Amino acid sequence: MKKLNYYLIFFLFSFSLNANESTLFKSVELNDSLVSFSPLKIELYLNIIDLKDVEIKNNHFTSSLWYELIFDKDIKNYSDEFKDPKIYTQLEFTKQPGSEVSDLFQYDSLSYIRKLDYTQFNHNWDVRNYPFDLPKLKFVFKSTLDTSFVKINPKKNIFADFESTKNLKDGFRIKNIDYEKEYIDVNNENIVLEELTFNVNLDRDGSWLFLKLFLGSFMAFIISWLVFLVSTNDFESRIELSVGAIFGAVGNRSYVESIIPDVQVLTIADLINNLIIFLIVFNIIIIMIQRNKKIHWSFFETNWNSGIYSLFLFIILNLAILTWSLPIPKVLFILVLLFLLYQGTKIPKLLVRFKKK
Repeated sequence: MKKLNYYLIFFLFSFSLNANESTLFKSVELNDSLVSFSPLKIELYLNIIDLKDVEIKNNHFTSSLWYELIFDKDIKNYSDEFKDPKIYTQLEFTKQPGSEVSDLFQYDSLSYIRKLDYTQFNHNWDVRNYPFDLPKLKFVFKSTLDTSFVKINPKKNIFADFESTKNLKDGFRIKNIDYEKEYIDVNNENIVLEELTFNVNLDRDGSWLFLKLFLGSFMAFIISWLVFLVSTNDFESRIELSVGAIFGAVGNRSYVESIIPDVQVLTIADLINNLIIFLIVFNIIIIMIQRNKKIHWSFFETNWNSGIYSLFLFIILNLAILTWSLPIPKVLFILVLLFLLYQGTKIPKLLVRFKKK
């Protein structure tokens, strides 16, 4: 009797196993895009309707857009859990009051369209080269399944476009849109996801902004430089001009810092403001050298040499800051700069010879 029971249990177990294998095979047949040898391929197209809140103080921006997912297989033939087009990829955004999200799935063309109205996207400003930076607004799409199941790529030929920039802040314009693709390893799960980022490259009218930000500092330097037009005997007037120049430079620095967000990196704006303060202090030191009879530095004894060299320093050091980011070996850049600073001491004599001619 026990042997009969053993045979019966073995028979039922074998039948159950065969039934499960048959069901699994049938599921793979119906969902051939969800196996490693036949991934579902999705092409993305992005259309930007509007951009707003692109402010250097903000860590986000607001956009209205729609995007399209184009499938190479008809997902309505998949099992119910894989028929929803939203499960394959996600766009990172944050809804806010007034935001609207609407979906349109077109089975006939194997595409899914989603529209977002005034949703927020995170943005981290790189202000190292501000105001000559080139901001990138990022729209990040992430796949939700392993690359053996789903692959995402930009649409061939035209993968992105923009309709209007009516709410984009003055001084910005959309230069172009490109993309970059990365692979993300999910820790301890042996899963690799894809991340497709559309970069909206903005062009900033940095020249006018540069003057707006630093005109006060430049005027402070000019006030400081005017001391070389005052007689060396009028020490009180020279000091008053210098003190006023320092207050002007410090005030303009505070204004610029109020515009730029608090960051832990040295920016071009920081370098220029600090340079102006340094040059004003340099001019004050020259005044002290000319006043103190115990210090003999013949080159700076006259206002002519001092004024010309101070102006030369202002021009050459500002140009050095603005061109520092050029692809030039830094050691060579510094050596050339030091050579120019030395040669600048010869400019006053050259100008005198030119005047005589």
